Amino acid sequence: TKVLLGCSLALVAGYTDSVSIVQHKAYASMMTGNLIQFSRFAVSPDGWEREGGEVLPDAVFIGALILCNMLGVIVFHMAEHLHKYGTTIISPVGAVVIGLMELAAYMDWGISSRLQLYPLTFIFGIQNAMSLVGVVGAPTTQCTGHLGNLAGALQKILAGKRGEAFNAKNGLSL
Repeated sequence: TKVLLGCSLALVAGYTDSVSIVQHKAYASMMTGNLIQFSRFAVSPDGWEREGGEVLPDAVFIGALILCNMLGVIVFHMAEHLHKYGTTIISPVGAVVIGLMELAAYMDWGISSRLQLYPLTFIFGIQNAMSLVGVVGAPTTQCTGHLGNLAGALQKILAGKRGEAFNAKNGLSL
């Protein structure tokens, strides 16, 4: 079941990333790719200009996606810190967010498909954190795992557990 779960999570993330990179020049779950894209846009003057009707320039859009993913990791770890069954409490958030996104598309609320990557990236942050500490026990990608570790360390520091923030797993990323 661990292999099946890991394969299912990878399939969903891979499909979502394939669609999002083609349509929006950014990934929903792969932070390694987003860091590369961010670096590419950050050094180009065009990366800081809005194209067409876009709300944000590409560099800002992708930087915010990375932070949104890290927020998902922090929310997961905070739920785990605050309650014995934190994973059970936080898991339905993904289903609710996806349901709201589908409702928005059905009701034609006019939300740009590019902006819909933010909630997906937040959900993938939660998924990545669950994968790291859950039965799968592995990050989805190397850089994503390090960003997840850094976000976990930040959450520990914010929760007043500075000593735990620098454990062996987080120490690799720091």
